Amino acid sequence: MGMINKGVVLVGVVMSLFAGATQAAVATGTAVISGSVAGPAATCSVTGTSLSLGVINVGTLTQGILSPVANCSTGMPYSFTFTSTNGGKLVSGTCSLNYSVVTYAGYTNTFGTANLLGVATPTLVGTGAGQTTSFGVVIPAAQPGCVLAANSAASPVSDTLVVSVNY
Repeated sequence: MGMINKGVVLVGVVMSLFAGATQAAVATGTAVISGSVAGPAATCSVTGTSLSLGVINVGTLTQGILSPVANCSTGMPYSFTFTSTNGGKLVSGTCSLNYSVVTYAGYTNTFGTANLLGVATPTLVGTGAGQTTSFGVVIPAAQPGCVLAANSAASPVSDTLVVSVNY
């Protein structure tokens, strides 16, 4: 027990020596804490859907609905761009029909008038799931590049439409 008391006394003496000491100066420095903040990677993909207009009667307005599907990250703004490989024409060896891609309001079955070929569509916002957006395809009645005889056989016409999603 005598040894424990001497240890306690020794600790007390050492603490007393430091308790009375004063510091003459203080030096300071800085430390910078940094990093980069990044949100989750934004992604989008698109699936273009084929559209068959059936028999197109020259001289008659023809309309169809194109419904590409975009799958973009939640909250990601995006738009579509449509590019025709034939310059906005459905073509075959003997016939060339102009067409346009327009806005389409399904709830009122209303086709827009402004041609969206080569122009970004109004911006939409991704939900993280596949979103189908409908656009109209319009072939005007007056078509000077396609003159067929009455009761002639149907001539297949086509174009490849490149559907892009911009994000």
